[in-house]
Amino acid sequence: MKQWKRLIIALDMESELRLNKTVRLLGRKIDKFKIGSVAFTRWGPRVVKKICRQGKEVFLDLKFYDIPHTMIKASFAAADLGVWSFTVHLSAGREALEALREELESFCRRRKIRRPLIMGVSELTSKKASLMRVLKLAEVGFLSKIDGIVCAAPEAKKIKEHFPVLKIVTPGIRTKVSDDQQRIATASFAFSQGADYIVVGRPITESPNILKAATELLSR
Repeated sequence: MKQWKRLIIALDMESELRLNKTVRLLGRKIDKFKIGSVAFTRWGPRVVKKICRQGKEVFLDLKFYDIPHTMIKASFAAADLGVWSFTVHLSAGREALEALREELESFCRRRKIRRPLIMGVSELTSKKASLMRVLKLAEVGFLSKIDGIVCAAPEAKKIKEHFPVLKIVTPGIRTKVSDDQQRIATASFAFSQGADYIVVGRPITESPNILKAATELLSR
């Protein structure tokens, strides 16, 4: 099933033992895992390096949003860790994001390392957001020439229509609509709207049988 390659598992958990087990079990099927603020705050760069050493790719979701100098230095640190991609807030603006991309490209050339993909966060799926607002943020990402956008499934289709060059990562994937997220969708709907990747955490990682849960989620 090609969807397995488009699935990013969020490792937002408090037990390193459970995190290791999740990577071991799902690593048979998928290549990408998300390290967000929960796991990174608990275990720091060590957990990123551990996953990379296993031949897996890390989506570092720390949502950098600061003065340009600080964001640039954070992007250097992410590149040195060997992550596949990291997130920034699109609200940082075009000037800051352009500077970050340019400086990061130069840094990676000097180090002779792969440049991580830069993914801009539009609006969190835990709150309501207008399509116009999300499209304006997506335009910031497009004009600054970053690699992609993190957005909810309902916005993905319009973003692809306006800015087809941008990759789209979609969180808020669920198998049912009753949830703490405002803008959620099934995996099949997200893919049909143009999502290149989907991010899933609790619906899979909190299941007694995570492989079965992942298989069922991808079939809906």
